[in-house]
Amino acid sequence: MKLRFADDAHLWHRLWSMRLSILAAMYSAAAGAWATLPQDWIPHIPERWRIALAVIGCAIPALAAVSRVIDQPKLRQQGNASDGGS
Repeated sequence: MKLRFADDAHLWHRLWSMRLSILAAMYSAAAGAWATLPQDWIPHIPERWRIALAVIGCAIPALAAVSRVIDQPKLRQQGNASDGGS
């Protein structure tokens, strides 16, 4: 089996799934930084912020997965324009 890019791979920066996946990767890096915080700092962070961070951390990857199956008609139009309209 040969690896082949999707026809719209050149539009990767316009795909919401890619944008959200990049955001999720950045958020994961921030979570890693959180794990290295000194233990005496953590009690000073409000509980509602910790809950919000956990919810956001779960929501972003879920949104990336859902956005992958949602049609983006503007991409199709832009893709046709960039390949000569075929």
